Amino acid sequence: GKFTVFSPSPGIQQHTSLVIDKNDFVHVTWYDTAGYAGVKHSWLDPSATTPTWTKFSLSNHGATNISARAEYRSKMCADDLGNVYAIHTVDDQAGNTSRTSNTEFFVRKWDGATQAWGTPQLLHSVPVAVWHPGYATNVSDANSGAVIGCVCDESVGELYCAYRDFTTGDLILARWDGDDLEAPTIFARLMNTSPSPVGTRNFFLYPRFRGTLWPRQNRT
Repeated sequence: GKFTVFSPSPGIQQHTSLVIDKNDFVHVTWYDTAGYAGVKHSWLDPSATTPTWTKFSLSNHGATNISARAEYRSKMCADDLGNVYAIHTVDDQAGNTSRTSNTEFFVRKWDGATQAWGTPQLLHSVPVAVWHPGYATNVSDANSGAVIGCVCDESVGELYCAYRDFTTGDLILARWDGDDLEAPTIFARLMNTSPSPVGTRNFFLYPRFRGTLWPRQNRT
């Protein structure tokens, strides 16, 4: 029944996503520069005697553990089995800084049984020359990680996600069943930027899913 300060420094925290899982736990992802600039995840059991936020660095994994990279955007959804799914970008900062690594899109599952994130699975990788075509001339490109969205089938936990493929110019629908070490599959090409150039900035920003994936007879 009251507001609680989640972050005391609003100038460096942004791009939030929030879901409530089947256990009524609250999950939040957001961009934060504390420790390293990346996507953070925190969850809370509001029914605990002393509710406490548990924080986790979601996008700081594997070869992407590079402090000079910035990961901004993330989206989450939850199924009816207690699991939470996320899609997030790695190194999606645009502009004139000395970025040399690919921009990557990952999907990941929070297991409701173990209360832990599974292995991140690579969905799509964009070469820096495509994401930052103005890099060589030190010109800001303003490409954005806000080209991702997701929803899941509540009954079985399959994740459906939409993302902008800067290599082909397509808006892509993909599916992932949430199993670790199993790659997502490309499901459909929804549309293309044609006749605009493939690298056209910020096409298909903020994809949204509307409706329901369960029950199947009511799927939209």
